Amino acid sequence: MGKRKYGIVSEGAVKIVLMDGGRNLWGYGNATKLYDDFERIVWPEYRLLDFHHAMEHISQGAEGIFGKGTKASQAWYRKMEAMLLEYDDGVFFV
Repeated sequence: MGKRKYGIVSEGAVKIVLMDGGRNLWGYGNATKLYDDFERIVWPEYRLLDFHHAMEHISQGAEGIFGKGTKASQAWYRKMEAMLLEYDDGVFFV
């Protein structure tokens, strides 16, 4: 297995700055010269969902509402998961 080469981007590739939603990170991409030639992912033009991260929050919500490990919390979790997976705009309903 060869060593991975970072910083080599195919000609014409679009580079983006995509970060976690933590407010402490919001200005980082704009303030860092390294990212000057990167596109910005800005709401509402771009709508991205980090599915794994979203499901972590849904799990916490299910436990808070219905109790940890209960059948009700598991059913609600599965329902929210299905909405995110099945509907393009599911994030607005979850």
